[in-house]
Amino acid sequence: MKTNFNISESEKNRILNLHKKEIIVEKKEIIKEDRILNLLKEQQEKEVNGLINNASENYDITKWQQIIDKVENTGEDVVTFIKKMQNKESAKKFGKFLKNNFNKVKFKQSGDKMVLFFNKLIGKPTPTPQPTHAFIPKPTPTPEVEDPNDWVFNTEKQKEYLLKNGYTEDSLKSFIGKQSGKMSGYNLIDNIYTAISEVFKATYYEPLTNINELDHRRGYLNMPKTLNQYHDLIKKYGFESINIDDNQEIIKFFGFVDDDIYNKGSLERYIGKNMGVQQCDLKDVYINQKTKVITWYVKWNKTVMIGQIGFTNNKTDQKSTFTPEDIGRFPLIGSDYRDELNDISIDAFKNYILDPDIIQWEDYEDNESIVDKFEYVRSWFIKDGQPLYKNDNGKVFRISDNREFDDAQLSYVSKAVTVDVENLENAINKNFKGDDHQKQLLTLEKLKKDLRLIKFYG
Repeated sequence: MKTNFNISESEKNRILNLHKKEIIVEKKEIIKEDRILNLLKEQQEKEVNGLINNASENYDITKWQQIIDKVENTGEDVVTFIKKMQNKESAKKFGKFLKNNFNKVKFKQSGDKMVLFFNKLIGKPTPTPQPTHAFIPKPTPTPEVEDPNDWVFNTEKQKEYLLKNGYTEDSLKSFIGKQSGKMSGYNLIDNIYTAISEVFKATYYEPLTNINELDHRRGYLNMPKTLNQYHDLIKKYGFESINIDDNQEIIKFFGFVDDDIYNKGSLERYIGKNMGVQQCDLKDVYINQKTKVITWYVKWNKTVMIGQIGFTNNKTDQKSTFTPEDIGRFPLIGSDYRDELNDISIDAFKNYILDPDIIQWEDYEDNESIVDKFEYVRSWFIKDGQPLYKNDNGKVFRISDNREFDDAQLSYVSKAVTVDVENLENAINKNFKGDDHQKQLLTLEKLKKDLRLIKFYG
């Protein structure tokens, strides 16, 4: 079938399948080739209109270039397409982008026609013939200086880079028919230009230097493209590696969550339960001590997971719930998972790593919780404000029944009380500084004195 617009065989079959019922009905009267042609073109125009309607003026140049390519593939030039658009707000948005970025995108149609259109769009009068006068040479306009870094948005430059870094013409074509990654919204790669753009996004890496860069069109270039790049970057934001075969490290990092987390297997069961599986096979585990965010690699599907471990902030009583999230997949190119080009979620990367808007862990005992620890030790000899024991002439008696404690019994109690006092003193030394620290130590000394009076301590 000959058409005056650009459409691949697979795209043609996809569109015809959308109109299968209509074609079957019309086949009773032998559907004409022109009718099929119109169906193809109408569907293409409908889908391009949808892309423009949903587009953001903040889209990067690459996304807008893809829309321009799709417009021109319908057989219309951009000017004619804009004039025919029924949604005038979308047409205005499309025209505004083109006006502001005229020199940054490419068109297949005549340049003169485009210039004339944009002169009208911005209200610049169209020149009319004037009487001939003596020739006065005009000053040569200063050429616009191109940003040397903008080569990354040029398809030919992208292709040149990829060919120098291990790709071939055939390997780039092999991505046609696959899906793009998260940063492109899982769109189908339907031509070589889109393939080049998506493979470049998932290959080229400019290490992040400024968090705000992620809000601009270059953001996806700052996302790590390999597992090693990912690990190197998260270390800069407070993450440290965990030896999950070391039981003491597991207890150190996760014992505060649940006493049952004490080794690799118990941690894998804890995480697996929150992922809806029996057990998660952990590898390359990193944690941020300040936020208690953990990230790890799942080898079988080349997935990197991330999430904030559940805990309660001791200072604010805010609670965190552990909800593991898929942050990305490595390697980004060549993964068999869902047959797509993989990449890292910018939102998850920003929310959990760069600028986390989540509960912060407070390794601090507030006054209320330290009071509870004092009361726990004091409960050895005080209940409801009343003493439980008395020292009468060097002998200790229980007040309720006047029973005397012998030396062996006193020694047994004293050992247990001493352990509790030491734990309380360690908590004070760890969590209080300056004047607060001295105040708590004075309170502790008074408690020790009261315990010595009944031979329960020292």
